[in-house]
Amino acid sequence: MLVANSQFEPFGESYSAYLGNLAVSKDSQRVAFIVSHYKNPAVSGVWIYNLFDGRSWRISDKSASGTIEFSKDGQKLEFDAYTDNAKKRYRVDIDSGFEQEIPLIEKGEYCYQYDGMGGGGGGTVCARSDIYFSDGKRKAYIDTRDNKSDIYISNIDGSEEERLTTSGGVQKIVFGPEEKYIIYSYSKADDSAVFLLDL
Repeated sequence: MLVANSQFEPFGESYSAYLGNLAVSKDSQRVAFIVSHYKNPAVSGVWIYNLFDGRSWRISDKSASGTIEFSKDGQKLEFDAYTDNAKKRYRVDIDSGFEQEIPLIEKGEYCYQYDGMGGGGGGTVCARSDIYFSDGKRKAYIDTRDNKSDIYISNIDGSEEERLTTSGGVQKIVFGPEEKYIIYSYSKADDSAVFLLDL
């Protein structure tokens, strides 16, 4: 586990901090993720986790929504957020923390409906589609079976499928360093975290 929701809450208390969405820089040095905490705005926003030294820090206090993306050089992060009741796009320089509004470009996302269980209600979940290995032969993806969303890997045509997680609650997946890892966000009941899965 890289980070968990409990790291963003006072010791001995549980106000259900939520970790969601994520992106990995092209050089595989940094992971970006979103923290939401309705009782503690001091931790809510966009965070960076450094894979090599384990440091994490907040680079924006905005409540990002949808896709977060690193720039090609890995030095900036772009994300959408609702400000003054309007959706806007922002770019943040990771090292300096300089944040600026940029033109909003709608990103295509795969969305699906889900039914609520245990009285929790249903809703819509949007995520990027399958991720493909650079060899062009395999893909990794999230599929929901028996009411559990887990990570699977298979050939492009779906053959030779292998299930990589069994706990359910997987929200989004991205490749880690050299496609030897999958980094994924997890959320279930009052627990959320970001994991590194060794392939």
